[in-house]
Amino acid sequence: MVPAGSSRSEVADAKGNLKIIEFGKNLGIGGIERAMQEFAIGLHNMGHKVIVCVLDDSGPRKVILENYGIKVIKLQGNSNDIISGDNQISARHHDLKQLTKIVKKFKADIVHSHAWRIKEYCGDAYFVQEVVFANSYSPEADANIIISNALALKLSGIYNLGEKDIVIGYPQNVANWDKIRGKMLGVPKDSFVIGRLGRAEPSKTDFLLLQSAPRIARKIKNVHFIFVGLPLLYRKILGLYPVLNGKITFLEESSEDEDLAKFYETIDVLWHTASWGETFGNVIAEAMTFGKPVVTHSTPFKGGKLAERMDNSQIELVDHLVTGLVANYPNDVVEAMYILASDPQLVREFGQAGRQKVEEKYSSEVVIRQFLSFLENKTGQRPDFRDDYNYRLGNSVNHSSKSHKRIYLMKKKMYLWFLESPYLIIRYILRERFKYNIEVQS
Repeated sequence: MVPAGSSRSEVADAKGNLKIIEFGKNLGIGGIERAMQEFAIGLHNMGHKVIVCVLDDSGPRKVILENYGIKVIKLQGNSNDIISGDNQISARHHDLKQLTKIVKKFKADIVHSHAWRIKEYCGDAYFVQEVVFANSYSPEADANIIISNALALKLSGIYNLGEKDIVIGYPQNVANWDKIRGKMLGVPKDSFVIGRLGRAEPSKTDFLLLQSAPRIARKIKNVHFIFVGLPLLYRKILGLYPVLNGKITFLEESSEDEDLAKFYETIDVLWHTASWGETFGNVIAEAMTFGKPVVTHSTPFKGGKLAERMDNSQIELVDHLVTGLVANYPNDVVEAMYILASDPQLVREFGQAGRQKVEEKYSSEVVIRQFLSFLENKTGQRPDFRDDYNYRLGNSVNHSSKSHKRIYLMKKKMYLWFLESPYLIIRYILRERFKYNIEVQS
């Protein structure tokens, strides 16, 4: 197995095994960190020698990786300076110079970086950049692995993508999830359970949830919501609606797969409402792994601007009327949820289709074989996604009138200006000055 363009005379041992460094910022609970973990474990299980290098080794994934026998190395230096302060460049350079030494000592064949453009620190190793958002694309990389077709389409308006660029989604450890299935959370008997899971950040949810949840509760009498990691502002607003009393379970974020498995096992449908959209959508793929349909909304991007926040891969993962439903306005979300609540067979069919899609496209075995095959042959399919994307943009539950849409968008702007923006400012001050996190539930 010889990656094309490598400057090493030999990049694999006699058995074809590689020495690979998985590199990232930290070992927290986010999707990027989950992907780095699953790449490391998957490559390790296939016989390759893998080590993980990070700037900050705190977080739950360190223990998981070490339990597999994968070494985790924290680079020297003060990684806090990397993201703030006047020492940003020098501190980053200082830390990454340690990586150069590790690459040489480990005799690494490949450095696989997750969203960090670090080609200059990789020596002779073949540098692979995981493109997680637009500004993590690396023109100088030996290869760019873009995590969705939607992100590649967005990038095509910024960069001239070529043969060294390929789309490979985040790996889903289906076998591991299947081992810990079976246990459920306690909810009222005979409930139709709608779940939301994500970090306690407004970017990971949306005003659409606030406007839709009370209407869903009025329409579906046996509904019960499980909201994991919902920001405090959202919890307080939802608490003002009498119709939601006793119909919501709020849970804190968890790093334990067993806790996540209980959530996915309990829900009937995953409700995805990230306000900026997703470059992949790991939570969506996980829910589909558990055979759960997904209701999401479209967040179109314009393309052509590196700093544009919007992404829209969720409508790539969720095939409307196949693995779930796309609904962009409150009335349409209510309709989508009512359709599913009224038809358990449809819920099962959507769930089965989602599980099949994950097994065929996103399972760890499939993704890592694609990854290694691309590195060996330097060829791979990156289809033109534009026509498919445009079709998906127009394919949704769409029963809302123009006036309803206008009123909703006006309310959303008012909410962002007068509630969410001040909330974020206050939260930032409390975190930075007083070291107090208001998102931790008491």
